[in-house]
Order: sequence, then C-alpha cells, then structure tokens
Amino acid sequence: MCIRIVYDIQWNMGKIISFISVENGAGKTTSCAALASCLAVLGHNVLCISYELETNDLEQNLGIDYPGTGIFEHPEIPELSYLNLKVKYNPNELSSDHVAQFFDSVRAEYDFCLIDKQPGEQPKDTDSFFITPVKPDILMVITSKITLSSNELNQIIDPAYIQGIKNICFMINRITPDDFVSKWTKLDKLFEKTNAELIGAVLEDPIIQEALNEKTLLIRKKEKLALYDFMDTARRLAAEPVKWPFLRKHPRINSVVIKGVKK
Repeated sequence: MCIRIVYDIQWNMGKIISFISVENGAGKTTSCAALASCLAVLGHNVLCISYELETNDLEQNLGIDYPGTGIFEHPEIPELSYLNLKVKYNPNELSSDHVAQFFDSVRAEYDFCLIDKQPGEQPKDTDSFFITPVKPDILMVITSKITLSSNELNQIIDPAYIQGIKNICFMINRITPDDFVSKWTKLDKLFEKTNAELIGAVLEDPIIQEALNEKTLLIRKKEKLALYDFMDTARRLAAEPVKWPFLRKHPRINSVVIKGVKK
C-alpha cells in the first residue's frame, strides 16, 4: 500500500504552496513556518509570505522582528526570507498584473514560496476562500482531525478543483502514533476516493507551543519530536522518498513510501 503523492506537474520553476485549514487552531501558521524553515535548512531557497496584516503570527513562528518593508532575510537562516504581502501591496491591487509579475519573479528566484492565510475565512465561502494573488501549485490543507469526513474534504476539494488547483495535500497535526495507525485504512480509502493526498502527519508535542511562546524557531529547540515529522514532510515536498515511521509496525503495511513531486 502506498500513499499516492505523484503529481502530474513537471517542476522547472519555483513551487508556490498556499496554506489553509479545515478548522481554527489546527496549526496552519505553525506548519507553514516549520515547513519553510525545514526546506531552507535542507538547502532550498524559500520565501515565506504572510497574507495577514492584522496579526504577526507567522513572524512569531519564524522567530523574527519584521521591519515592515519588503522582503526580509531571516537572520539565522540565510536561505529563508519573509514578506508580508499586504505591506507590499494594497489589498485592492492583489489581482493586478504587477502582482502576477511579482510572483513570476518569485518563481524564478526561489525554490519554494509558502503563503499563509487566505482572504476567505470559511471553507463554505467558495467564491473567496481560495482566491490568492496567484494560483498555487499545491494547496496545503492543515487539520488536526484524524477522523475527517467526506463532506469536510469535499468542502475544500470541490471549489479548489473548480478554480484549477490540481494538487491538494493534507497534513494532520497533533496526532498519536496509535491513533494514526488505527485510522490508517479509513484515511487511505477516504483520500483515494477524493483524489486528495496525505503528505504529512505531526505528533502531539508541547515543544511546538513552547517555541511559539518564546518566539523561537522550532528547529532551534533541543527536543525535536515534532520537528522530525515536519522535516519528513518537507523532504516529501522536495521530491525525496520518505517512509512513514508511524506505519512501520502496521501489520498490513510492509513498506510505505511517499514518491514525492516529480523533478
């Protein structure tokens, strides 16, 4: 049994990944920051973009004090940069041609561009929820629900497909290994039915909240339980084959490997 994570896109430029969540408090911003830093540590040139002006949650997760102008290079990780898009552009201009040109330049300069926060607030808002300044190559859906329903998946997937987003990946946060293994068969069938992909699962780990409270990068913490899961997910995004450690002792699964994005 293998998770189906083989995309039909031949990547020859930077990959744009937009993050949304199924429910509030799922860890969307934390996941965006953690994956951005992991990809950068792996040697990829990464731009992390916030689409939120009212809060600085992404900045806190990245452990930076953003000066509020332009692209800011992370002081600890040279391969990681940050931008608040609403600082650079007026929200009314986000669909204009010069913003599209900006993302063309982002694709040319960066290996990955991770965008946090979508304009719409609720998945049911199909007219605005998925609208972004540029159509992402991957829609990364974050949830903490190990028992997702078909309706919950379809609320995300259907409008995304309508808007031409072909690659939809799910990441489940705050799980236990036993719970993940026990729900594996149901999850695999559910994702196969909806043509979505499961790309990552992160263990419950208090260090995540501790790092956020300290405004410290998760990768700088000594205890790295959850970090290993974020790093595995980052490697899958970078097309590296990575096994699922939760499933190595599963009686029905001998070797479960993510095949990753085609180069």
